[in-house]
Amino acid sequence: MTMLQLPSHGVLLKLHNIGIYLIGDSGIGKSEIALQLIHQGACLICDDAPNFIVNKNPEQITGHCPKDFYGLLHIHDLGIINIMEIFSSDPPEREIFKPSQTIHFIIELVAADRLSVIKKQNPQQLLSPVHQYWQYHNQTIPGIRMHLYPGRNIPIMIKTAVMQFSALSHKTSSNHYHLSAEQ
Repeated sequence: MTMLQLPSHGVLLKLHNIGIYLIGDSGIGKSEIALQLIHQGACLICDDAPNFIVNKNPEQITGHCPKDFYGLLHIHDLGIINIMEIFSSDPPEREIFKPSQTIHFIIELVAADRLSVIKKQNPQQLLSPVHQYWQYHNQTIPGIRMHLYPGRNIPIMIKTAVMQFSALSHKTSSNHYHLSAEQ
């Protein structure tokens, strides 16, 4: 199992009661994808630079939004937008923003040309996701790599990956999340 260091730049969201951390190269579209997910019911925790702490009981990693970034999302071509203002007409019970969230699952967004990605994969790779694990201090967080290419509905792919992760994690009895197929 390969361990990667948890990056400090990404977008932290809550989706289906799961804390997801979207990571990837600068300019890949993390914030735009987060905005699409927020339009579809996700809750923003922090765009760009969450602060992380390790909780002792239970052992988990929590991402916190710096106060100056509360409810803000930076979108190329639009600048910094305040999602609480944009979604102010939503029902008051809808959670649009919250200042912290336990991180359960990481999705690494990778730019890819569809044909070159597909041609490089063997049949087993086409049937199985690329599971990865990130390390922060002594804590491990599972996740997957998701390739971005034109025509792919990434918000739906992310929602499905989160629901699949939730179903798999509920099948385990330990405090740590396990994925069924490790690579």
